[in-house]
Amino acid sequence: MDEGCGIGTGLVQFMIAWDATTADVDLLVTDPKGELVEVRRKSSAGLVKDRDCPGRRRECRGNNFENVYLLGDEPQRGVYSVRVRLERLEGEEAPITVTFGARVGPKSYSTVVELNRPEDERKLVFKL
Repeated sequence: MDEGCGIGTGLVQFMIAWDATTADVDLLVTDPKGELVEVRRKSSAGLVKDRDCPGRRRECRGNNFENVYLLGDEPQRGVYSVRVRLERLEGEEAPITVTFGARVGPKSYSTVVELNRPEDERKLVFKL
């Protein structure tokens, strides 16, 4: 998906957003088949991650969010494992506050996650 076109959505969707401009936070989603969803590659379960912020060349321009969503109308049944991970502070002060949202079939979820140091992560599990 072209980053200028908006946010991809689907019957399964996971998204994070954070204000710390240079901090590198990752949204790591493993689909029910055990495959880690990679940027701009459709997983075997039909999920795609449309961007990785802040980006190697800062292409997110401080508008930091990452989004994984289902392409198509038939979500894979099973367990979706989601990790929100702080890779690098890059000069930002901890904690890094991350807003998380999810849609898994007919249900929606949201929470706030605080990450305190590099490699700190929170794991969330969803079943469809």
